[in-house]
Amino acid sequence: MSIDRRSLMTKLAPALIGAGGVLAVSDAASAADVSIDEPGLRDGAEYIESIPDAALESEQAFDAWKKENPVVVPRGAVGCGVAVTTAVVSNVFVASKVLKIRAAIKAAGSAKKFADLLITGFKVAKAEGKSNQAAMEFAAKEASAVTGGEGLAAILELLSVAAVAEKCFGVDL
Repeated sequence: MSIDRRSLMTKLAPALIGAGGVLAVSDAASAADVSIDEPGLRDGAEYIESIPDAALESEQAFDAWKKENPVVVPRGAVGCGVAVTTAVVSNVFVASKVLKIRAAIKAAGSAKKFADLLITGFKVAKAEGKSNQAAMEFAAKEASAVTGGEGLAAILELLSVAAVAEKCFGVDL
């Protein structure tokens, strides 16, 4: 009997949501003992959400916006939010990819809800015994599903940045 991952996610997500909207996975479900920086992932999604529309109209506008709004990372700062922000402002991400990720964030309803989709998707996949790479792919699919899968490639590319995978999800890819 095959189980549809989407229906599994829908059934398990409420069980994974703890008090205050914080997601938690039991010790049995977290066989890989993953350590997700949930607040940092939400911060990173909020940063993407905050990029103005005008900055994403073209590559030139995005480059100009990045120059006018440099990311200032406090000395010694590490973590998921910094990793996401650094990945977005690096030359790896073009405006069109950031726009697709931001569309998924907006479709989810907020940066927090988008991050929660990623977190829950990753935890469900790990509870199923999936590899780190497969869990990241599943999380990206869940987060992009709110846009009909439109931003899947861009979301997956963001999650595949080594620093994001390590700092946000505590895994090496």
